[in-house]
Amino acid sequence: MFKIEKGIPMSKRRKYPFAEMEIGDSVFIEGLKSVAEISGSFRGHRPKKFATRQVDGGIRVWRIA
Repeated sequence: MFKIEKGIPMSKRRKYPFAEMEIGDSVFIEGLKSVAEISGSFRGHRPKKFATRQVDGGIRVWRIA
């Protein structure tokens, strides 16, 4: 079962700089444990391509095309 709660503020949406990245640029996103947490953020940036790696403390994202 789910517990319904009232008065819980919604967390702020993170804005990632994927639109401004050029090929070869990378960004470190601290605190993420899996690529799945940000994979939906790539959808709006096609045809750009990105590679991701889990590193100590977070995820690093590179623009590769």
